[in-house]
Amino acid sequence: MENNWEVDLQQKLSEPFSLQEISDLLREIKGRGIGRDEIRDYLYQLRKISTSDKNEDDILEVLDIVEGFCNEKYRVW
Repeated sequence: MENNWEVDLQQKLSEPFSLQEISDLLREIKGRGIGRDEIRDYLYQLRKISTSDKNEDDILEVLDIVEGFCNEKYRVW
């Protein structure tokens, strides 16, 4: 079965986004039962295949939220 959360996250990363939008999406993904480790691993996979510095910066920004290195209002875990 395909993990739709991966598609949702990758789609969000392909367009301009705010930290609040990413935080909200991560909360939704968490609500689907997907854990921090699984999301982190997926983001690292995306980072490896990143084709631009902008895309890599966006992935790192999302990783900061996943790890909790962000403003309290964006924290998910």
